[in-house]
Amino acid sequence: MSESGANEEALDALRKEVLIHVGVSLARYQKIERGLKAVLPFLNVNGGKQQGDPFAEMHRLLASKSSMGPLMERLKERLSSSNPEQTARYLEEVIRHRNELVHHFFQRPVGRLDDERGCHEALQHIKTRLEYAQPLLELLKAAAGSLVEMIETPLEHSVH
Repeated sequence: MSESGANEEALDALRKEVLIHVGVSLARYQKIERGLKAVLPFLNVNGGKQQGDPFAEMHRLLASKSSMGPLMERLKERLSSSNPEQTARYLEEVIRHRNELVHHFFQRPVGRLDDERGCHEALQHIKTRLEYAQPLLELLKAAAGSLVEMIETPLEHSVH
């Protein structure tokens, strides 16, 4: 095999790796969106009384086409934080990263896969974004896990 053929194979392998990471990123953002839909109905605003049936609201949200932006706005309303401005910036940045990936990634200089350097830069960019969104996904998983645990916990026998 010629050197240019080997280089082309290596470049193709890098492009495939970038595309795999794009897919992994899309899946991560979809998990976040689905997690928001599942958890939001159970989060009380400022500890207030739960309004409506949270299970019905969860099913409605899961069947809806609500996207991450409006869901994140609802999350911001329901979260209590020692630094609400920083939390809001983080959530807005996750939305921006998701929108960039979905709508503009391959149009941006970092999404150019013309050569090995471009592929490595694209991989690093995607991996950084994946790491950035991970804490939100972990928070949603923990909240969902707590919800499942609450549902599965037997009620104490208070009536004798």
